[in-house]
Amino acid sequence: MEVPAAVFFTILLALSVVRHLAAATSFDYKRRQWKAEIAKVFNAREAMREASILSRSTRFLPGFLN
Repeated sequence: MEVPAAVFFTILLALSVVRHLAAATSFDYKRRQWKAEIAKVFNAREAMREASILSRSTRFLPGFLN
């Protein structure tokens, strides 16, 4: 039984599309992970900056308040 060329190429095209969609989905998942990591770093940096500002603002308070 011989498979027509059109069927063969249609199957190849379908496999290519499925592979492309799987790669795009994987990339989107990784991109969301990267964005979450960047947000964590940014939030930690912002918290450290606020703590630094707070420590500088309380430096000149009387001793019993420090």
